[in-house]
Amino acid sequence: MQTQPSIPTVVVMHGDQTGEELLQEALRVLQPSVIRQPLEFADYDLSLENRRATKNQVVWDSAEATCKTAWPSRPPPLLPKSPAMWAAPMPFCGKPWEPL
Repeated sequence: MQTQPSIPTVVVMHGDQTGEELLQEALRVLQPSVIRQPLEFADYDLSLENRRATKNQVVWDSAEATCKTAWPSRPPPLLPKSPAMWAAPMPFCGKPWEPL
């Protein structure tokens, strides 16, 4: 019996500002009609507003999805100069990332 290959899932972490515009342009080249490969997209809203509304749960959920798929796609972060002003933890595969 032959099994059907699974369709890869790309985790898309949406953000704020210019990074989101760049992300949208990058995703255009990953469309199945362009690459002739079926893909699924798991979208997460990592905007500051949504991180606050979910008390950063969306960050953990997107990190967990990324660890399961190993296909992350996110805009480049725009971080405040002071780590104390960062609005979200940066988990990666169950291990919180701590700024230097």
